[in-house]
Amino acid sequence: MHAANQAWERGWFPGGILFADLRGYSNGPHVEERAVADRFLRALGVKVKDLPDTDAKLDAWRLHLNTQAAQGRPLLVVLDNVREPGQIGALLPAAPHRALVTSRHTLGMALSNLGLALARLGRPDEAVTAYTDALAALRHAGDRQGEGTTLRSLGSILVESDRAGEAARTLTDAIAVCRETDDRHGEAMALTDLGLLRYQERRIADAVGHFTTAATLFGETGDRNHEASTLNNLGGALVATGRLTDAIDVGTRELRICRELGDHEGEGIVLKNLGRTLSELGHFNEAADHLTDAAAVFRELGDRDRAAEALLHAVAARAGAARGQPD
Repeated sequence: MHAANQAWERGWFPGGILFADLRGYSNGPHVEERAVADRFLRALGVKVKDLPDTDAKLDAWRLHLNTQAAQGRPLLVVLDNVREPGQIGALLPAAPHRALVTSRHTLGMALSNLGLALARLGRPDEAVTAYTDALAALRHAGDRQGEGTTLRSLGSILVESDRAGEAARTLTDAIAVCRETDDRHGEAMALTDLGLLRYQERRIADAVGHFTTAATLFGETGDRNHEASTLNNLGGALVATGRLTDAIDVGTRELRICRELGDHEGEGIVLKNLGRTLSELGHFNEAADHLTDAAAVFRELGDRDRAAEALLHAVAARAGAARGQPD
């Protein structure tokens, strides 16, 4: 309505502005097009005795629009709370008239996009406000899919803002909504964010559970890039809990995906991590092989520092093997 008022003040629509609430998101019956046409005709000065029968009201509305256009008096028609296009098709005017169509869904998604933009600009408090407003609009619209996506975005920015308690509750809600709507990829994204939060809080066992489920979901939905990155997180969490053998299994899966994707940097990182973990298990020869391979990958990428680091660990692993320690 703010935009409509601005248009009126600037004299863009001398024929006037007509407003109708279609009640597309109310629990009661929706407003029919013919009822809106009747209201508009009355607002434009058509006398009750001159109003046509119900079935002809839409034809009369279109005729009146043509008359207004011929007189150089364009109208702005504002249709609010529209749930679907079928509610308004016969009401939409042709040029030079204009229509402004609003809905809770479009408002919610616009606010969600605003939140994303604000987050990228480094304005987290404003992003939180935008996401919170978006959630209110999406819930009013009954848009559960959009609600799940926005909850996850809000949870992520709350994590970055060190509001851990709020973030955990928001991400838990996001997971629940995504499961309800069968949004498995969205569920995996929210689980990953919650896993990272739990890892920061040193609730490592919880993080392992979240990362494990997320990696499975990413695999099922075909998102190999996120599957690999989540396996990397899982491997680190497993190492932190002392589950080194499990970490090796997870790292081996991640290595296979990185090679399939042609992700050479990821390959080098996984090889180095596997080498370090194998060394901790006493498998020095295997560790040295992985670390040497990691150094070669980093060298090809032009990353001399990481190549040198991997080689140092490879030398240490070879020394451990030479001392006759377990392999």
